[in-house]
Amino acid sequence: MSTKSKIKMFSSSTNFGDYRVADAELQSHENALQDMKNLTNEQLTDPSTIPGFSEFIHSPPRNRETTPRNALVGKVVSDKMQKTVNVAVERYRIVPKYRKRVKYTRKFMAHDEEEVCKEGDLVMIAPCQKISKMKHFRVHEIIRAKGQL
Repeated sequence: MSTKSKIKMFSSSTNFGDYRVADAELQSHENALQDMKNLTNEQLTDPSTIPGFSEFIHSPPRNRETTPRNALVGKVVSDKMQKTVNVAVERYRIVPKYRKRVKYTRKFMAHDEEEVCKEGDLVMIAPCQKISKMKHFRVHEIIRAKGQL
């Protein structure tokens, strides 16, 4: 195929209206960026004042002061024991040879003093002093109960 026919095919299939839409989107992004530059530090710390923040982020960052160190997030797979829940934590590990990630699950027993966790809940567990042979985590908070969005 000659270069003239390639140019002719490209020019015939190009819709210049798409470029106008792309230019309008670019202009709106530039305006939003200018609005971001004009915000104060107090406004930047509150996500509700940032334009477009709530549309694009799915899980806003948790408060660093209230989140304990080495906390893990997992799903409750068993609540049949007294004051103890079994929490499955999913993690990913990259295999260096193939550069692929492999998901693996580890189950931790966590102390649930009030027995409020049910099977299927998404919980955050935090390390604590060893309570028994297999239990050295406590339930810090229930992030999402089963059946809720």
